Amino acid sequence: MDWQSLKIEEADCTHTPCDCCNSTTTEITGYILSETQDLAWYNARWSPAHPETPLIMIVYTGDWSDGGLATARWGSRISVYYQPEPGCSLLDWESAQQETINSFTPLDRNDIRGSPYEPELWACVDAILMKDQRLENFVR
Repeated sequence: MDWQSLKIEEADCTHTPCDCCNSTTTEITGYILSETQDLAWYNARWSPAHPETPLIMIVYTGDWSDGGLATARWGSRISVYYQPEPGCSLLDWESAQQETINSFTPLDRNDIRGSPYEPELWACVDAILMKDQRLENFVR
C-alpha cells in the first residue's frame, strides 16, 4: 500500500479559542479510503500560533461498524513536527488516557514498530499530510 493510492475525505473542522494566547486550536477529522474499502478515519489537532508544539494525529483502523468490538478497533498516535526539523514520531498513550478508553485498543510504539501494520499506518499518515487540504498551511 502506498499513500498515493489512498483517498482522503475531509470531514469536521473546529476552531477552539486558546486561553494562553487568544489564538485558536484547530481540530479536523477525516476518512481514508482505499480503492476497495473504507480503510481508516483520523483526527488531528494543532495551533498555528504554537509552531513549537507538534500536530497530534490519531489514526483509527479496524472494525468501526455498530457491532464492532473494541478489540477489533485500534488507535495510533503520531506527532508531526515541522520546526526546527520536520518529522513524524509514533507516540505511546499516556496511562491516564488508556484508563478512559473503552471503544478501541490503543496501540503504543512497540505494538506498531516492525509489525505488518506499520507500513499501512505510515501510508495513511503520509496520505493525510499530503492530501488533506486543511493541513496545507501547516505542512508547507
